[in-house]
Amino acid sequence: MTDNIHFVQADLSDSKQFEDFWSLLNEYASDIMGGGAALPIERKEQLRMQLPEVRNSYILIAYINDQPAGLANCFTSFSTFNAAPLLNIHDFVVKESFRNKGIALAMLNQIEKYAREKKYCKLTLEVLEGNKRARHLYNTFGFSSYELDPMLGKAIFLDKKLK
Repeated sequence: MTDNIHFVQADLSDSKQFEDFWSLLNEYASDIMGGGAALPIERKEQLRMQLPEVRNSYILIAYINDQPAGLANCFTSFSTFNAAPLLNIHDFVVKESFRNKGIALAMLNQIEKYAREKKYCKLTLEVLEGNKRARHLYNTFGFSSYELDPMLGKAIFLDKKLK
């Protein structure tokens, strides 16, 4: 299946690419692993207006035979310990009808290629503890839980809602 795959670094000012982005993002949000509810329709226009202004974004869309199959929304951050930029994979989804065909692995390889070309020091992501399929994929790809010292345990991801 991945023989027919091609990747696009999304240009969200392109109406087709934006619609493909929105469709995939909304499918992710609707999935139990993305919250289990579609995004509010007003979010679409907010993203159309605001996301192109986010200069540290890398949005990858995977297409199979010109059909949108996968999406990765990535954002550059900075590692002070490494004094180098890093790339965080913030949203990652393969459309349900395209799963189990190697697309997620191909997307991760494409993201890593991009990060290496940009001389980023590492890739980061968050994954739900109960998302065993995704965790297996990420572990197989080389991701691991972050820890400085086994005696102190693994880092955990926290958030605080501001609105």
